[in-house]
Amino acid sequence: GKWLLGICIVFILMIASGRAWQGEAPFVQALRDASFVVVTIVSTTGFGTADYELWPAWSKVLLALLMLMGACSGSTAGGFKVGRLLVFLKSARHEVVRTFRPNLVFRLVVNGNPINDEGRARTMFFLVMYLMICVFSTAVVGFLEAGTHISMETCVGAVLATISNIGPGFGAVGPTENFGHFREI
Repeated sequence: GKWLLGICIVFILMIASGRAWQGEAPFVQALRDASFVVVTIVSTTGFGTADYELWPAWSKVLLALLMLMGACSGSTAGGFKVGRLLVFLKSARHEVVRTFRPNLVFRLVVNGNPINDEGRARTMFFLVMYLMICVFSTAVVGFLEAGTHISMETCVGAVLATISNIGPGFGAVGPTENFGHFREI
């Protein structure tokens, strides 16, 4: 829970500060908009009070990362979950440290729970498969929608929104749009 809260606060502050600094909105308004959008994406409620399609591209990249991540383990929210992200980040740190100190004994612990090598490998496999499915699905959507002038941003947004159960995506499936214009198969 504390990791999810910390990630949300950091992303909210980054988006709000960036939008305020670029003169898009006063800081308080940008903070309110960013807070609502970040929480609705992480919790997969699908609500929208601000059209984040009008925000700069870098803020949409941050939102896409949140769509991929999702919420905490055990929640019904989509994404690959914060716990798996922590296992990935700690494993990556472990591999970097092991490169320089090969004899160091390292114990992977996430939220007080030890993670053995099998659990770590299964988590890595899940993350790789999740990302590969996202990439493959984006290619399939792009192929099926060829000739309809659907952008890559829309293809990625549609896939992230559906696989992670977010609701709105990016581009033509953003917070003020819907999926009705896609071809029926």
